[in-house]
Amino acid sequence: VPATCRAKTAVTQSAATSQRFPQGFYRFSMNRADILRALPTASEQDMRNVLGVFTWTFEDGTVTMHQRADYPPDTHWKGRYTVDGNLFTVHWSQCEGCPLVEKVRWTFDGRALHMHTASPRPGDILTWNVKKPWVKIG
Repeated sequence: VPATCRAKTAVTQSAATSQRFPQGFYRFSMNRADILRALPTASEQDMRNVLGVFTWTFEDGTVTMHQRADYPPDTHWKGRYTVDGNLFTVHWSQCEGCPLVEKVRWTFDGRALHMHTASPRPGDILTWNVKKPWVKIG
């Protein structure tokens, strides 16, 4: 491989690993098909908990999640987050089951945020919507 090609590859890898977490506003919706694609074993209760439109805000270490639910009541969670490379850790302070700590991996393709959780818990899989991109809206 010519030296010039190796140099370009090294720069690309370095840029990818040093990418900063993209703060802002993100939105996605969850319907039954989305839920079953993410978690084929989802129960009816799992589905009722996550059907709707989700808006997430990440700003200066504060995270909020608002769910406009298909089945009331709407959900509003708030917490603090830290980022170490592609590891995103949330310390929820206002949520169902709080206090709660969750860790996910993230990538950003320039338009959408993609979250990846290693947890097998249905709530984690569906809360972080690991099968669908989060579209940046602001």
